[in-house]
Amino acid sequence: MELLKGGEYLIPGIVGSQSEIFPNSILPMVIDKKQLRQITNISYQTWWRMERAGEGNVPPRIRLSSGRVGWKLNEVLEWIASRESI
Repeated sequence: MELLKGGEYLIPGIVGSQSEIFPNSILPMVIDKKQLRQITNISYQTWWRMERAGEGNVPPRIRLSSGRVGWKLNEVLEWIASRESI
């Protein structure tokens, strides 16, 4: 993940900034398992274990349908920033 000017991140699999994709939107962008892996460099299995064990205070998943989950991008980025300061 690359930090761009203006404080935005270049995230693999996501084209454009959140404001370009969702202009005038207050809804957070939701990422899937593949994007979570690309952004955090943590495998889905490790992330799942961290969720279950309560390790690292990882952001909660959002159930999108009966077979699909996602995470709020802003919460994941905040989590990464909090980990960098440790």
